[in-house]
Amino acid sequence: MKKIAVLLLSALLGFPACNEGAKKADASETTHEDCSKCTSDKAEKKEKTVVARAKIKAGKEGDFTDAAKKLVEATRQEPGNVYYMVYQSPVDPSEFIFYEIYEDDDAFGAHAGSEHFSTFANTIPPMLDGDLIITEY
Repeated sequence: MKKIAVLLLSALLGFPACNEGAKKADASETTHEDCSKCTSDKAEKKEKTVVARAKIKAGKEGDFTDAAKKLVEATRQEPGNVYYMVYQSPVDPSEFIFYEIYEDDDAFGAHAGSEHFSTFANTIPPMLDGDLIITEY
């Protein structure tokens, strides 16, 4: 039961599912040393998740939403983008979050250096009511 819980949790969280004595789907024994998930390049490249929070000045929410829609559209076309969405709080319409997932740090770096991100970053400062709060995982 413990092995099943580890495998399910690993799959949900995106962590490699192997550990000493874990079972593969074909029921053969594996160890950390021979587990392909642990030795593959994908295991070495960790997904990058970013949550960015923005508080927008009263009356500027529509302008911010318009700029954010353009950014979301373009970012979703990036090769290393896994997920990219902006949410507006239903409780406080001046609060927004961006939830972003990239294949790895390189994909995130490409996004940060993109023309559409630069355009967005240069457009929004007059709309912000405080600093952006950015957390990386």
